[in-house]
Amino acid sequence: MNRAVLIGLVLICLSVVPMAESQEMGTATAASTMAPADDGAAHAHTFSDKGFCYGKKALTASERAGCAIWFYATAGNSRFFTYVYQQRLGVLIDWFWILNSADRDTRFARWGMLNDPECCRPGDPNCPAKSYDETYGFDYCPGDQKLLQYVGRSGYRDPACDFIDAPLAGGERDQRENPCNLEFGTSSGLMGVRKFPNPRFNADQWRKVNGQLGTWAGFNQRVKLRPESTYPDIRMLD
Repeated sequence: MNRAVLIGLVLICLSVVPMAESQEMGTATAASTMAPADDGAAHAHTFSDKGFCYGKKALTASERAGCAIWFYATAGNSRFFTYVYQQRLGVLIDWFWILNSADRDTRFARWGMLNDPECCRPGDPNCPAKSYDETYGFDYCPGDQKLLQYVGRSGYRDPACDFIDAPLAGGERDQRENPCNLEFGTSSGLMGVRKFPNPRFNADQWRKVNGQLGTWAGFNQRVKLRPESTYPDIRMLD
């Protein structure tokens, strides 16, 4: 079962299985890299991680497609965290406490969660992102060069749209959904956690609340309560 949550600036999706990424930080992770018919060799995006789906050349086309789905797909599960998890179960998660890149080295000790080795902390040597503001406080991961351009605006093309499923048996009618609905996104920096750009994100409002883009500090401050209302008590029930 995949799960997800909508937070202030990106859509975070959790999966019960670890996520593999490209070893080249500048290479976008795409579903086409697991195209079962030709092992991804003929597509624009190449998958360089030799450990991904170890032994995949011995798998059938259907098994290789399933491997990619198992590792990457979140399948639009955001409503679980944006509605059911918070409004029905009454559980709020401080995602920035878990995912902020400044605490990358303490995640396992604190949460028992594994860092994605293909991601990096902004400002570290050889990391393409030089500041937390560039990544909104998160790790920089393969595919983020494209994804981060769509925070606060629409038009993001999910890597899952390039996914090529296993060929059907002869004469079988193809009733499979659009692969874009698999929603792969990119890694959030944690194994098993994916992220997506939030087209409704308001950078100016975020700076007003938090001071800068790379932190959520403003949300941890105490909020002053308004003075008691001078309106008469018109409650019907106590």
